[in-house]
Amino acid sequence: MADKIRVLVITGSLNIGGMEAVAMNIARYSDREKFQFDFLVYGDEEHAYEKEAKSLDCRVIHCPFPHKNPLATVGNIRHIIRNNGPYDIVHSHLLFNSGLAMKAAYKEHVPVRITHSHTNRVAPNPSKVRRIYESLMRRYIKAYATTWYACSEKAGQYLFGKTFLEKGHILRNGIYLSQYQIGQDVVEQYKADLRLDNCKVIGQVGSLVPVKNHTFSLQLFFELRKTRKDVKFLIIGGGELEESIRKQIYDMGLETAVLMLGKRSDIPELLNTIDVFLMPSFYEGVSVALMEAQAAGLPCVVSETAYAPEVRVTEQVSSLSLNADKDQWIAALLHAMDQERFTDSYKSISAKGYNIADIVAELNTDYLEYIKQERN
Repeated sequence: MADKIRVLVITGSLNIGGMEAVAMNIARYSDREKFQFDFLVYGDEEHAYEKEAKSLDCRVIHCPFPHKNPLATVGNIRHIIRNNGPYDIVHSHLLFNSGLAMKAAYKEHVPVRITHSHTNRVAPNPSKVRRIYESLMRRYIKAYATTWYACSEKAGQYLFGKTFLEKGHILRNGIYLSQYQIGQDVVEQYKADLRLDNCKVIGQVGSLVPVKNHTFSLQLFFELRKTRKDVKFLIIGGGELEESIRKQIYDMGLETAVLMLGKRSDIPELLNTIDVFLMPSFYEGVSVALMEAQAAGLPCVVSETAYAPEVRVTEQVSSLSLNADKDQWIAALLHAMDQERFTDSYKSISAKGYNIADIVAELNTDYLEYIKQERN
């Protein structure tokens, strides 16, 4: 243990989500003979990935939420580093809140301090207080982080500014491709259990939060059912809008056609059970969920704001403006339902550099190089 490089990963939570999946993949596929990972998360609640993290010999350390007292957060993180370290690397995935983590790590003399951007979102009409906070956090990140990572150029420029192109590093959001090669017997059992035989299935995977735009998805599905009665809709994920989404389903009379499956750990199996992947998000970074859908060979219909060129690894992704007429969206869904599942996705995705094992091996090499540079 003493000879291993110790990494504190700050994720905010270990719930099922894109950023959390990236952080967990780093812990899963890193060389555990060389690296020891701990996770810092906010709040007392135990989330979906926590048990797995502990099974990988990672400590999970809980910290009070920053929004309760942002000024105290630096002190809380310093206390955690001091009492659980020493750490060689602090790797934060928290967007603007990474500024607090970077300052804490600097104050505690952690040699390698990494901020990692996972989104290119631009919040509409941020308040004056929010603009001040983001400006301060950018200054903290630039002053205290030693390394910048992002899932794409846009995500890098969003958090770090134009200098990201000179100073930052792209780390793709990779996936474990073999997980998505599911046997037909498993698929048939899932269809039987969910009563999806003899119908087409649209699926949306993501937290039930405003940015994922489930209201729009249900409106599309309601109109689509006027043309195709043999279609069902799976909503996979949990979150703050669960009750309002259930009410919308009831008000539309879609209770028998829409299945809300909640948070699930069997995403590869479910993706192989559906026929079309729908993602009309208001924004995404380089979406892990969209990458997973392509790994399962699915035709995908996504919003332009959810689509990044980096994530198109098959030829079955259609992107539309959220301002487009709903008829265009419905036409795209109907076309996607008539497409065959892409059977060569494993080779395509691997060839384009999204195999998680290769990506984490690259990151491990980076970690070692950063440690060497800081120690010299």
